Amino acid sequence: MNGQHVGSRYVDLSVITYGDYKRFNKPQDGGGRNGGGGYGGSKPVKLSNYVNDDNKERALVMRGLPYRVTTDVIVEFFDGFGTIPADDIFIEEFNGRRTGSALVVFENDTVAQDAKKALHRKEIEGRYVELFDCNDQFMQKICYL
Repeated sequence: MNGQHVGSRYVDLSVITYGDYKRFNKPQDGGGRNGGGGYGGSKPVKLSNYVNDDNKERALVMRGLPYRVTTDVIVEFFDGFGTIPADDIFIEEFNGRRTGSALVVFENDTVAQDAKKALHRKEIEGRYVELFDCNDQFMQKICYL
C-alpha cells in the first residue's frame, strides 16, 4: 500500500518500533502524557497535573526540548542519574502540540539536583535544554507551586 491511494488520500507507510506502536495506541487517560505529539487525542498535558507535594522536591522541569523528543531520548539524556521509568516522564502538550517542556520525576532529590548541576544547558538533538527545580521561578509558574 505504500505509495498508493486510498480514495483520494496518498498512503506513505513507515516502520516504527514496538514501543512507539504501544505509545501511539495507548488509551488516553489524561491526555496521553507520553503520547506522540498529539496523535490519538488532543487533550492538553499540563505539567501541573503531575507535580505534587510528594514529588516536587525530586522533580525537574525541562525547557527547550525538540518538539519530537521521545521518552527514550529523555531517559538517555539522564543516563547515570538513577532509573527513570517512562511513567515518570511527562511531555507537555497543548492543543495537540508539544510545547518543548517536560517534567521528570527522579528517585530522590539528591539525584535530581546532581542531574540539574551536571546537565543544565546541555544539548538534545542540537537544542540546549534548561533544567528547573521547585525552587526556580519558572517551575513554580509552570507547575503552580
